[in-house]
Amino acid sequence: MTYYQQLVKCANAAMKEHPRSVVALDAETFAVVATGTKTDILAEHVNQAAAEGRPLAILQKPQHPENWIL
Repeated sequence: MTYYQQLVKCANAAMKEHPRSVVALDAETFAVVATGTKTDILAEHVNQAAAEGRPLAILQKPQHPENWIL
C-alpha cells in the first residue's frame, strides 16, 4: 500500500469517527493529533505539533459527496 493510500484510509476512518469535526492527522504516523469544531482550540494543538516538527494533514468531511485528488 502506498503512502497516499494509507493516508486516505486513515483520513476516512478519522472522519467517520468525527464526522462534524476538523481532524488533524500526523502525516507520518497517521495518528489523530486533534479534532474539534472550534478552530481556536484546534489551532493550539496544531501549532504545538508543528512546533515539535510534526508534519500535519488537516481534514474535514465534506458536507456533500466529493471526489478527492491528492
